[in-house]
Amino acid sequence: MAAEAISQDDEYPKGFYLRVVDGQKWLRGYQYDDEYIWSPNGRFTFQFPLPPE
Repeated sequence: MAAEAISQDDEYPKGFYLRVVDGQKWLRGYQYDDEYIWSPNGRFTFQFPLPPE
């Protein structure tokens, strides 16, 4: 989940991701600083709300 940073502290989670380990679903937080380079294998998935009818 990508969103605007809640805190400028590099030790505070900057976002969250979903992970499945041994069939168990986890919501995990991740940290990074301004020097972090995303892996070329990383993927983002976006979901937008449906427009009102």
